[in-house]
Amino acid sequence: MKGLNKSTITRWVDAGRLVIDASGNVLVAESEARLSETADPAKHGVVKRHERERGEKPAAPKSDELDLGESSGRGNTDSAYGRRVTESARREAAEATLSELKLAREQGKVVDREGVDRALADHAVMVRQALEKLPYDLAQVLAAESDPTKVREILQREVGDVCRKIANMLRAMPELQNTTAQ
Repeated sequence: MKGLNKSTITRWVDAGRLVIDASGNVLVAESEARLSETADPAKHGVVKRHERERGEKPAAPKSDELDLGESSGRGNTDSAYGRRVTESARREAAEATLSELKLAREQGKVVDREGVDRALADHAVMVRQALEKLPYDLAQVLAAESDPTKVREILQREVGDVCRKIANMLRAMPELQNTTAQ
């Protein structure tokens, strides 16, 4: 622990990175172990540069200093610093995802699922009502007709009319035009 500034020692004590005994002395071996556990992996290059400037032999990188959790996706969660880095990365990723979704919604590439579900349910009700109405509308006309060709023409005309009415209603529904705004 020789060669360190008093302010560095004080900062490490305040951060809990040094092990102090009951009489206030620094336990060197335990403190070095804790420092290596809580080392910032992003500053490994800075450590190397400082070692070169002091003319020290570079220390071999410790496995936990280099493990950014790429294989597990969790980061270095063995230390408080690792947990902070992991939480910060998660927060940033969530904010980025929300920003991307907001942009996609504004561009009309993403729509509100609830709005689409409501619109589809409304459309299904309209289609069902239009189809259920056909027998009542056509019963007397078809009963009076004995020519199968005429019956087919009447059915084709009426079904075509119902399909056009449904299409026009769907085009006019405000839910379809406003699903991207929700």
